[in-house]
Amino acid sequence: MSDLVTGLLLALLAAFLGGGALSLGRQKLVPGAVVVGVLAVASLVAAGLYLVPEVLDR
Repeated sequence: MSDLVTGLLLALLAAFLGGGALSLGRQKLVPGAVVVGVLAVASLVAAGLYLVPEVLDR
């Protein structure tokens, strides 16, 4: 159950970071948007690494 919670929290973090990247992009802060976007993708990949084995085990 712990991996499920961790994966869901990472997915939630990815959603917030993705929104932040879009917001920074609209404000023409491209370097910040790129950095936050890379962090969003990294947290989404980490969430997948936690959630995929959890789902396949069920």
